[in-house]
Amino acid sequence: QAKVNLVNDSRKTQSVQYRFQWYSADGFNAGESTPWQPIVISPYSSQVVSGVGPTPSAVKYTVSVCRVG
Repeated sequence: QAKVNLVNDSRKTQSVQYRFQWYSADGFNAGESTPWQPIVISPYSSQVVSGVGPTPSAVKYTVSVCRVG
């Protein structure tokens, strides 16, 4: 399981999308990336997002975030 704190340190509301990519202990892909998930973060606030690996071999992850609009 993964938890990531996304922070908006600007004075504008931010619409973003995020997804997790999971890897095995030896660095190989451990299943598909999660679908892009939309989230809106208010000014000067943060939000925790979480994900669960697709298989028991998924022990590492990366998170990709992109701004919408």
